[in-house]
Amino acid sequence: MENASKALVIAAGVLLGIMVLSMGVLLRVTLQGTADTYIATLDANEIKKYNSNFTVFEGREDITPQEIVTVISFARETNRGTKVIIEQYDSDIVNTWNTNDFESAKAEFLQVNVTNKWTYTCTGIEAPNGLVTTISFSVND
Repeated sequence: MENASKALVIAAGVLLGIMVLSMGVLLRVTLQGTADTYIATLDANEIKKYNSNFTVFEGREDITPQEIVTVISFARETNRGTKVIIEQYDSDIVNTWNTNDFESAKAEFLQVNVTNKWTYTCTGIEAPNGLVTTISFSVND
Protein backbone atom coordinates (compact mmCIF):
# COMPACT_ATOMS: atom_id res chain seq x y z
CA MET A 1 0.00 0.00 0.00
CA GLU A 2 2.83 2.33 0.85
CA ASN A 3 4.45 1.73 -2.56
CA ALA A 4 1.19 2.43 -4.36
CA SER A 5 0.70 5.79 -2.60
CA LYS A 6 4.32 6.77 -3.33
CA ALA A 7 3.77 5.84 -6.99
CA LEU A 8 0.66 8.04 -7.11
CA VAL A 9 2.55 10.96 -5.54
CA ILE A 10 5.39 10.55 -8.08
CA ALA A 11 2.91 10.28 -10.97
CA ALA A 12 1.12 13.42 -9.76
CA GLY A 13 4.46 15.27 -9.54
CA VAL A 14 5.41 14.21 -13.06
CA LEU A 15 1.97 15.24 -14.38
CA LEU A 16 2.24 18.61 -12.64
CA GLY A 17 5.75 19.12 -14.07
CA ILE A 18 4.54 18.33 -17.59
CA MET A 19 1.66 20.79 -17.18
CA VAL A 20 4.01 23.56 -16.00
CA LEU A 21 6.38 22.95 -18.92
CA SER A 22 3.47 22.92 -21.39
CA MET A 23 2.20 26.24 -20.05
CA GLY A 24 5.71 27.71 -20.37
CA VAL A 25 5.98 26.60 -23.99
CA LEU A 26 2.49 27.92 -24.76
CA LEU A 27 3.29 31.31 -23.19
CA ARG A 28 6.59 31.53 -25.08
CA VAL A 29 4.94 30.84 -28.45
CA THR A 30 2.10 33.29 -27.76
CA LEU A 31 4.37 36.08 -26.55
CA GLN A 32 6.86 35.54 -29.40
CA GLY A 33 4.05 35.97 -31.94
CA THR A 34 2.97 39.18 -30.24
CA ALA A 35 6.55 40.49 -30.20
CA ASP A 36 7.04 39.65 -33.91
CA THR A 37 3.82 41.48 -34.81
CA TYR A 38 4.89 44.50 -32.76
CA ILE A 39 8.33 44.61 -34.41
CA ALA A 40 6.79 44.29 -37.89
CA THR A 41 4.44 47.18 -37.10
CA LEU A 42 7.34 49.32 -35.88
CA ASP A 43 9.33 48.51 -39.03
CA ALA A 44 6.37 49.37 -41.27
CA ASN A 45 5.87 52.69 -39.47
CA GLU A 46 9.57 53.52 -39.71
CA ILE A 47 9.59 52.78 -43.46
CA LYS A 48 6.44 54.85 -43.96
CA LYS A 49 8.03 57.76 -42.06
CA TYR A 50 11.26 57.49 -44.09
CA ASN A 51 9.36 57.29 -47.40
CA SER A 52 7.24 60.32 -46.53
CA ASN A 53 10.36 62.48 -46.95
CA PHE A 54 10.37 61.51 -50.65
CA THR A 55 6.74 60.80 -51.54
CA VAL A 56 5.82 64.40 -50.72
CA PHE A 57 7.32 65.31 -54.11
CA GLU A 58 5.29 62.80 -56.11
CA GLY A 59 3.32 64.54 -58.85
CA ARG A 60 4.73 67.99 -58.08
CA GLU A 61 5.95 70.24 -60.88
CA ASP A 62 7.15 73.21 -58.81
CA ILE A 63 10.04 71.75 -56.84
CA THR A 64 12.74 74.26 -55.97
CA PRO A 65 16.48 73.57 -56.07
CA GLN A 66 16.58 74.11 -52.30
CA GLU A 67 14.07 71.28 -51.82
CA ILE A 68 16.22 68.99 -53.96
CA VAL A 69 19.30 69.81 -51.89
CA THR A 70 17.27 69.04 -48.75
CA VAL A 71 16.28 65.65 -50.19
CA ILE A 72 19.89 64.90 -51.12
CA SER A 73 21.08 65.89 -47.64
CA PHE A 74 18.44 63.67 -46.02
CA ALA A 75 19.35 60.71 -48.24
CA ARG A 76 23.05 61.18 -47.41
CA GLU A 77 22.45 61.52 -43.65
CA THR A 78 20.21 58.46 -43.33
CA ASN A 79 22.50 56.43 -45.60
CA ARG A 80 19.91 53.82 -46.61
CA GLY A 81 21.01 53.72 -50.21
CA THR A 82 18.33 56.00 -51.67
CA LYS A 83 19.53 57.57 -54.91
CA VAL A 84 18.53 61.06 -55.98
CA ILE A 85 18.76 61.43 -59.74
CA ILE A 86 18.61 64.81 -61.44
CA GLU A 87 18.31 64.29 -65.18
CA GLN A 88 20.03 67.58 -65.99
CA TYR A 89 23.18 66.27 -64.29
CA ASP A 90 22.79 62.75 -65.72
CA SER A 91 24.28 61.17 -62.61
CA ASP A 92 23.54 59.91 -59.17
CA ILE A 93 23.91 63.09 -57.11
CA VAL A 94 24.15 61.35 -53.74
CA ASN A 95 27.15 59.29 -54.84
CA THR A 96 28.69 62.09 -56.91
CA TRP A 97 28.60 64.63 -54.10
CA ASN A 98 30.79 62.80 -51.62
CA THR A 99 31.45 64.12 -48.13
CA ASN A 100 34.51 66.14 -49.16
CA ASP A 101 32.94 68.19 -51.92
CA PHE A 102 29.26 68.18 -50.97
CA GLU A 103 29.18 71.79 -49.78
CA SER A 104 30.89 73.16 -52.89
CA ALA A 105 28.77 70.99 -55.22
CA LYS A 106 25.63 72.09 -53.38
CA ALA A 107 26.61 75.76 -53.68
CA GLU A 108 27.34 75.36 -57.40
CA PHE A 109 24.04 73.53 -57.98
CA LEU A 110 22.08 76.25 -56.20
CA GLN A 111 23.94 79.05 -57.99
CA VAL A 112 23.26 77.57 -61.44
CA ASN A 113 19.62 76.95 -60.59
CA VAL A 114 18.95 80.35 -59.02
CA THR A 115 20.65 82.10 -61.94
CA ASN A 116 18.52 80.19 -64.46
CA LYS A 117 15.41 80.25 -62.23
CA TRP A 118 14.83 76.55 -62.83
CA THR A 119 12.16 74.50 -61.14
CA TYR A 120 11.89 70.74 -61.21
CA THR A 121 9.31 68.01 -61.66
CA CYS A 122 9.44 64.69 -59.84
CA THR A 123 9.58 62.18 -62.70
CA GLY A 124 9.48 59.02 -60.65
CA ILE A 125 9.86 57.29 -57.33
CA GLU A 126 10.93 53.66 -57.08
CA ALA A 127 10.19 51.60 -53.99
CA PRO A 128 10.40 47.95 -55.06
CA ASN A 129 10.58 46.52 -51.52
CA GLY A 130 8.54 49.20 -49.77
CA LEU A 131 11.54 51.46 -49.10
CA VAL A 132 12.19 54.31 -51.55
CA THR A 133 15.36 53.42 -53.47
CA THR A 134 15.32 56.07 -56.20
CA ILE A 135 13.70 59.45 -56.73
CA SER A 136 14.15 61.26 -60.04
CA PHE A 137 13.77 64.92 -60.95
CA SER A 138 13.87 66.72 -64.30
CA VAL A 139 14.19 70.41 -65.10
CA ASN A 140 11.02 72.17 -66.20
CA ASP A 141 11.42 73.88 -69.56
